[in-house]
Amino acid sequence: MIEIYVFVIMLVSALLLLSSFFKGVSLFINLVLIALILILLSTDLKKKELHKYYLISLFATAIFFILSSTKPIKALLDLTTYTSLSLFTVAFILVYVLAHISGLVHMGIETLAEKYKK
Repeated sequence: MIEIYVFVIMLVSALLLLSSFFKGVSLFINLVLIALILILLSTDLKKKELHKYYLISLFATAIFFILSSTKPIKALLDLTTYTSLSLFTVAFILVYVLAHISGLVHMGIETLAEKYKK
């Protein structure tokens, strides 16, 4: 059931960012990247226990875009627009990358907890 909520949140986020998709970007590059990310996202969401990492990454991506007026994040976003990536594509990439980073951190913490529990 939580997978449906994650999908709905991602869909709403995608629709909100869709407005910036067609602003002077290379359509082919963005479509290919979004298609690849969506394939990876759908295979990840079919696996068990990965939805919680995607919820964390959606929250972290939202914070990233809220703080986009700060210098380091603005420089990164300017770099992505220079490389013809839309904010829509960057958002999908961030969701995917941050979900896997949060999964790795969680598994690392569990491993260390089991190691030092003994």
